[in-house]
Amino acid sequence: MKTEQALETEISPQVDAEANEWFLRIRAGGLSEQELSAWRLWLEKDPVCENAFNQVEALWRDLDDVSEIPFPDDRALQADLYDGEESVSHWLQSSRGEVAASGSSPDRSLSKRFSRVLSPLFRPASLWAMAGTASMAVAVLVFVVMSDAPAPTLKLESYQTAHAEHRQITLRDGSEIELGAETILTVSFSDGARDVNLVRGEAYFLITPDKSRPFTVQMGGAFVQVVGTEFNIDRDGLGSTVTVVEGHVRVADERKYLDGFRISKAAASQDFVELLAGDQVGVDNSGALGGVNKVDADSAVAWREGLLVFINESMEDVVSELNRYSERRIILANTSVGSIEFTGTVDKTRINEWLTSLGKAYPINVSVIDEKTVLLFSKKK
Repeated sequence: MKTEQALETEISPQVDAEANEWFLRIRAGGLSEQELSAWRLWLEKDPVCENAFNQVEALWRDLDDVSEIPFPDDRALQADLYDGEESVSHWLQSSRGEVAASGSSPDRSLSKRFSRVLSPLFRPASLWAMAGTASMAVAVLVFVVMSDAPAPTLKLESYQTAHAEHRQITLRDGSEIELGAETILTVSFSDGARDVNLVRGEAYFLITPDKSRPFTVQMGGAFVQVVGTEFNIDRDGLGSTVTVVEGHVRVADERKYLDGFRISKAAASQDFVELLAGDQVGVDNSGALGGVNKVDADSAVAWREGLLVFINESMEDVVSELNRYSERRIILANTSVGSIEFTGTVDKTRINEWLTSLGKAYPINVSVIDEKTVLLFSKKK
């Protein structure tokens, strides 16, 4: 049997990212029964997955502990020889006892312990999960003040839209992002990079050019990097679709394939593809890249105007998209309905009318269960 320590050393960046994203989605609430089932399957597919998720959960508990630790005075900092072999909370309790008994400050290295506890927060995957929280702010503050490392220029922001909500945000560099319904996105800017994590949902990016700070979007196990351009990412539980409206982007299955990226003619390899205006590529959550297709980019971003355009898409994917806007939850009663291909445009404000007409054009029965639920099932032949 593998020990917990052995499992920890085997956690890949991909699994680490997935664990953080699942934790953030569950913490945000509102997961469907299908999404919860997908999480359970992910958790059970490998002990490493469960271990990674438990570590993320434990990290949040550690942050709660950090927020309760009193800030040391100059005398305590001068006696900074703590060896880091026990938890901070336990050490504080025992050291208070020692101080009371001896009247002197504990002779231990405090900054070493804080560096060890907080260093996981600065891994990219863990960082996204902590974005926008008060605990993260406390952790960064303690790390900066109590370690010898220079103060990081890290700034974190998180954004989330509700059901049927659109939202436009302007970043501090002038870049604009429009968020579709039920979208979660985090932003991290530093002196040398502009990093975004699209946890779920859809977003349209209009990026201000800055050659000294590439703009990178993480989406599961894959990454998109640009210097300045316009593009769209639609992410669901299975993967993401990247569509370029203007400019040039690189999509890679690992971040290392973005290093040194420069504008050049369109190229591709097993690990990355470069897209120009009108190009679209799909990528699953593990980072596996699909083929590049030429598409009507305007149709791909028509959601910004309230129109949801589908071209030869499965009813399962169509319903998944519509449920982000529909007043009633649309449920597929069987897999045969989900496999039916649909091509057409749906006004997100007139989904009820679309449902009424659906049975006339497709072999689908539409049954309104109540004011909150609509059931789609196959017509009997």
